[in-house]
Amino acid sequence: MDNSADRAALLLGLLGDDVAESILARLKPEQAERLRRRRSDAVAAAGNRRLRTSVLEDFNRFLKFVEQQAEPGLRLFEGDDAAPESAGAKRRSAGANPFIDPQGDPAVGLEQVTEFQVAGALEQEPPRVAALLLSVLPPRRSADILAHLPDQMRDRIVPELGREQTASPPVIERLMRTVLQRALQLPREGIERIDRVQRLADVLRAVARPQRKQMMQTLEEHDADTAAAVLEKLYVFVDLESANDRLVQKVLTEVDGTTLATSLAGASDGVKEKIFSNLSRRAQASLREELEFQRNLPTAQVQAAQREIAKTLARADQEAE
Repeated sequence: MDNSADRAALLLGLLGDDVAESILARLKPEQAERLRRRRSDAVAAAGNRRLRTSVLEDFNRFLKFVEQQAEPGLRLFEGDDAAPESAGAKRRSAGANPFIDPQGDPAVGLEQVTEFQVAGALEQEPPRVAALLLSVLPPRRSADILAHLPDQMRDRIVPELGREQTASPPVIERLMRTVLQRALQLPREGIERIDRVQRLADVLRAVARPQRKQMMQTLEEHDADTAAAVLEKLYVFVDLESANDRLVQKVLTEVDGTTLATSLAGASDGVKEKIFSNLSRRAQASLREELEFQRNLPTAQVQAAQREIAKTLARADQEAE
């Protein structure tokens, strides 16, 4: 199955009927009909583990590509070249960089480029080097740049800012010039970041459970770190309401009473009913007693308890046969 249409049909088969139809509805009618005809054969081919892995790797690479694009100019249909210019494209053409002499004072240049450009340029630097540059910029400017960095990178840079930063003036000037030259290659406007992990989790949540487990197993074999990150976002607390009783009972055996009671402080009636219906009378009485002490809790504490239960649910469901 080397034909791209066959591979697309196989991916649609793995995604399940609802997701597949929502995608097909966005295509031209003749394209959608061709894929529908191929899809039944593709589903049968899904048992080929090597082929399934190859298709999923292609899909993962495509998501990475989308993540790296500022405003993708992908065209689904021929003739899109005549489409009106996007608002983002207009902003970029109208907001060109002011003249900045790359050989001039890099400190001045870094003040003239936007915080979006500096943040983008710093993404290629190690946290310690990024912290060194931020430490010589005005505090307000550094704060604005930090706010536009990815969460993970910002979390690594902040501790470095708390340490003493020492470097000779020539080293700092060279670093400034390097970052400035890189920043000048980036658009002045902010780029909407696409959370690839969240996107994968959203796709998998829409897939039928058997196919979801297959896709998660394949992802784990080829990228264990990404699989772990996806698993953390794949399940949410409210999923308890639609989970089968056996799975809910397994979760309840692994969660302590205080965490469970805290999570219920912000739970819907449906989730509460699901939990109580899977507890013994004695356990129900104990939980109700615990709930008496769980009033007026901080929202952050309730959310933390719900995330803990969602993680337990994710693990239990992946381990279930």
